[in-house]
Amino acid sequence: MKVTVLELKYLFETPGMLQEWKGSILHGAFGRKLKEEFCLYPKRKDCYKCKNAFVCPYGYLFHYQPESIEMPLSKCRELPKPIVFDAQFDEKTHYTKGECLRFRILLFGRKAGKYVSILKEIAGKIGAIGRGKRQGYGKISLIEANKQEIEIEQKQKDLEELKIKLETPTIILQKKSLIISPKFYEILKSASRRYSAMQIFHGRKNLNIEWKEVYTEWENKVESVEEKFEHVIFGRYTNREQKFVGIVGEANYKVMSRLENCLLTLDILEFVKYAHIGKFASFGLGKIDYEVIV
Repeated sequence: MKVTVLELKYLFETPGMLQEWKGSILHGAFGRKLKEEFCLYPKRKDCYKCKNAFVCPYGYLFHYQPESIEMPLSKCRELPKPIVFDAQFDEKTHYTKGECLRFRILLFGRKAGKYVSILKEIAGKIGAIGRGKRQGYGKISLIEANKQEIEIEQKQKDLEELKIKLETPTIILQKKSLIISPKFYEILKSASRRYSAMQIFHGRKNLNIEWKEVYTEWENKVESVEEKFEHVIFGRYTNREQKFVGIVGEANYKVMSRLENCLLTLDILEFVKYAHIGKFASFGLGKIDYEVIV
């Protein structure tokens, strides 16, 4: 799948206060500005009944719904957005005059990639950011905007041992409860759901995969060697403060016998390096990386 990356750098012209979860602030800032510029019905709460949603940049990127597939609106709300805000998640919340904020916007699929010039224009119109209800807003100016196109491809052919790192808080649920210490197959289940949904709706690719067999193989053939996960509590400031719990950390895994679905496993891991996994992936949560150990 084609991924278009927009790398942005802002300069703080006045001091500002953000939050640890910077992807949420940036998602909101770009969403509001796109809605101001392109939405024909700004008083509506969402885009799921709008006939222009598939051609409107705001509707397509932030409230994606398929153009040709009939499905209930409740299901549309669960579909993956073709956009991910890849920003640092760290303890730095106060920015002084002269400091910079760097992040990436990733667009998945050829149609989403066509909106990169619009996003670049919108980026120049965002004059201030802060954390909720104008709290701590700092004046910012765009000083860099670079576009890059990536064709995701996997070069590894074999897998015996690997390390997986969850770099930003990751929310993987089982029966609506957070999995605190996920096993390999639980991480890969979440990754495969993200992979298959993005391929179907944004890559226009039909997948003929017996997922039940793949899940069984992951569960039975891959074991943990070492796990270092911890849960973190963090906030999101909109009209009110919301608290979330996610997991970060890393783990080493060993393949105990040959994986029949080895190439698929590696393809999924390579894809979610860019697409993230779990809840709020488009807001920057669930950033994952991996390393094949040879």
